[in-house]
Amino acid sequence: MSDKIKLIEKYSKYYNKMLKNAANTLECNSTKCKKEYDEVEKYKSEVMENIFKLTKEESQTKSFKEYSKERSKIQKKYRENKDVLLYLKNIKDGIKNDKNVVSKYYKAYKVYQRDLKKVLKEYHKTEIGKQYNKKLKKMLNDITNNIKTIALSKCSFEKCLKLHKEGLQLIKSVTTKLCKEKMKKSCKISKAIDKIDIKNFNHKDNQKLSKMIKKGLF
Repeated sequence: MSDKIKLIEKYSKYYNKMLKNAANTLECNSTKCKKEYDEVEKYKSEVMENIFKLTKEESQTKSFKEYSKERSKIQKKYRENKDVLLYLKNIKDGIKNDKNVVSKYYKAYKVYQRDLKKVLKEYHKTEIGKQYNKKLKKMLNDITNNIKTIALSKCSFEKCLKLHKEGLQLIKSVTTKLCKEKMKKSCKISKAIDKIDIKNFNHKDNQKLSKMIKKGLF
């Protein structure tokens, strides 16, 4: 089993609490900042519709079709891997997988993920891949960085501040523990939180942390 998956399982209770906090914050936003929330959701729908059109257009290109063929080969190889089949069959039949079966499964999964990343990276080196990836990144960035989202965030930090502070404390707890496990990204996040005055935690602080968290905790 990969070290990262082991850590996720080890600190799953923190992740569950963070997910619950995120859900509660979302609910608070939708009720106490309804106008701003509705405007953001409408804008996100418009952007997602444009992303759908872009990906559909991209899928018709020769470069993407070649990439898609290679990706399908990798997926087929993974699905037909004997260690993967045994692991999934045991789960389906309610049989507990022993350490050897689990280890072989995660090894196959790791190879699968590595191969997928490799062909995607190669595709993004092509002119078509570069072009569409650049457009996609811009659209995704527009979802979180726009006037409407900023307005919602400011309202949220005014009317749902308690939940944001609880979320910050949870992130601090898990990143501190992961830092002790020598996870460098978590160390940086934990140190950044130490510099924040929690009593005056605000929208700008949250933006800085969000950018760091998006890069991952490991």
